[in-house]
Amino acid sequence: MAACRALCVRKMLALPRYQAGILGITKRYAADISIWKPGPRPRTKEEIELAAAKYNMIPEDYRFYDEDECFGDYPELQPISYKARDPYFDWDDEFMRQVYGEPVVMGAEYHQGPGKLPTDEIEETGKIKQAFAIWTPLFVLYLIMYFSEKYDIYVCTPEKPKQFPGADKVHYDFQPV
Repeated sequence: MAACRALCVRKMLALPRYQAGILGITKRYAADISIWKPGPRPRTKEEIELAAAKYNMIPEDYRFYDEDECFGDYPELQPISYKARDPYFDWDDEFMRQVYGEPVVMGAEYHQGPGKLPTDEIEETGKIKQAFAIWTPLFVLYLIMYFSEKYDIYVCTPEKPKQFPGADKVHYDFQPV
């Protein structure tokens, strides 16, 4: 065991300083994100087909941003919120209804959650429904308190007199001796 520990310490110390993270594996096993960086804007039909294949799209659906927006070959996608997606599909991320590896809309953080897009249905609650939701629990608690006081109903554990042996016998007094 000690020999194994010494070997692991020697390997960690032999690594360059930037690689020695938790157990020295931070840099070696980190994901290579260069494959997701947008490349140069495609000019020819072959480049468009390669860029569409890079983002798992068919060339007919692949559209890229204008050149002045500086997004390279990243596809221009329409924002679709999670409520507009199929709830019965086998999503990799069921909460946000996304499949790993699909391209994400630019500014996707603005489209997360219900009611963020004009296509979402927003459930409006009226003032009467809001007032009912606020005042009903308070009114119910008031009724419980009122009837428990009026009819001597104990909601909590009732207090009873302490039980001592012998009803007429004095067990203690506070008179000095």
